Amino acid sequence: MRIARSHAACGRQPHGFTLVELLVVIAIIGTLVGLLLPAVQAARESARRSMCSNNLKQLGLALHHHHDAMQVFPRGNKCTTSALPPVSPSPGDPTATREPWTIAILPYAENAALYNRFDFNQAFSSAVDQSNQETTLPITNPNPAAQNTMNPLFNCPSDPGVPAAPNKNNYFGVMGGVSASGQGAAWVNGNACCRYEIYNNGILFLNSVTGIKNITDGTSKTFLVGETIYQYLPKTLYGWGQGARTNSTGFVYLQNVAATKNQINSKPQLEAAGTHPHLIWQTTFSSSHPGGTQFLTADGGVSFVLENINLSIYQQMGVINDGSPVGADGR
Repeated sequence: MRIARSHAACGRQPHGFTLVELLVVIAIIGTLVGLLLPAVQAARESARRSMCSNNLKQLGLALHHHHDAMQVFPRGNKCTTSALPPVSPSPGDPTATREPWTIAILPYAENAALYNRFDFNQAFSSAVDQSNQETTLPITNPNPAAQNTMNPLFNCPSDPGVPAAPNKNNYFGVMGGVSASGQGAAWVNGNACCRYEIYNNGILFLNSVTGIKNITDGTSKTFLVGETIYQYLPKTLYGWGQGARTNSTGFVYLQNVAATKNQINSKPQLEAAGTHPHLIWQTTFSSSHPGGTQFLTADGGVSFVLENINLSIYQQMGVINDGSPVGADGR
């Protein structure tokens, strides 16, 4: 006959974890989470960087399809005047402004429906909020509304600023750089309130008509589009679809293009040196990816360029014909 014995009969009492044991377990779990979190964050950033690279590849395909159709890449910024600076006739901004490269490639990037909303015989807005322009385009002009349509193709998923400014563009065309001989900007606005530089020795610049035949330094060694998080966004003024600011006073600048002048990701140093925001925006490529930024080269390839790349080599890769071909890795 089996005799049932209780814990009490055996002199044992059930008990839970002691406070010390709980603290040890919590400490172990915290340590494991601390070790795992960087790996998770790195994996997420790797996925975001891959998505960003894919965006650049899609832009590259669209740009090359445009080239196949037109025998040239689109104009970086299109204006009714090619003068430097590109000043509008009175009454001012943006009567001389037409579509930037980001709109010209839409039919080649599976965005034909959006492209067809534009009237290319009318002016284009140079600001998301037209009240910030000196001339508000007529309500009958469909371009401002179409320009303000969100387009995720131009958003890098790593940029934390995109949710607050969904029209933001993270991919700027390369309008030029500093050549091996030291040639840089074609025009400099020295006004202390709004410094700006315009380059025309790259692929996508003011009224550019650049074909592959013009890229004598080699398509694999010349930047076509670069990544940026520095688009100037006071009150979210500017976005992926905005054209050049071309007012009649000479307070002008191009949109959605930049030059390879300053070191990648160097905004903090430039701000500390007193560089104007407009100049940082238009002469400095950048990203939220640790250690550098991604560039699309003219052959359609995408490369991650380290922020500590030799500055002269980097500057020359924005130029199409300075006779100093180098690779994206500096060779």
